[in-house]
Amino acid sequence: VVYRVFHQLRRLIDYDHGATLIKRIGDSTGRVVARQVAWTKGKSDFVGKVVALDWREVETGIRVVPGTGSPGSTAGALSATREAASPPLGQAIFAPIAAGGGLLGCVEIASKGPSFFTRQDEDLLAAFLPYLGWCLKETK
Repeated sequence: VVYRVFHQLRRLIDYDHGATLIKRIGDSTGRVVARQVAWTKGKSDFVGKVVALDWREVETGIRVVPGTGSPGSTAGALSATREAASPPLGQAIFAPIAAGGGLLGCVEIASKGPSFFTRQDEDLLAAFLPYLGWCLKETK
């Protein structure tokens, strides 16, 4: 289901780098549940990988960040988690996924371009968050 959601988001936003869904598994860690790699039109071998994340930063809401991110930031952690042949990441949108008063995880949509995303893209991603939340709740 996650990959169908990513496919629909890509039709609407036309991002060209990828999309990653991360489930919160600890106070400072998450597990990659799904990762669509747009530049190869495939899935990633990073699915299942545990990454360090600052969930307090994720909870701040939907935001657009530079691709490299700052060291220690969520964007920095995820930009370090890229496939070896990955093109440079220009910009990303991060969004928290919450349900029942708790943070379930986050989603990242990424582009190779440094000024790619618009406010409309943020709104489109927000509309898809309930579906991604359902996917996280169903993931063991």
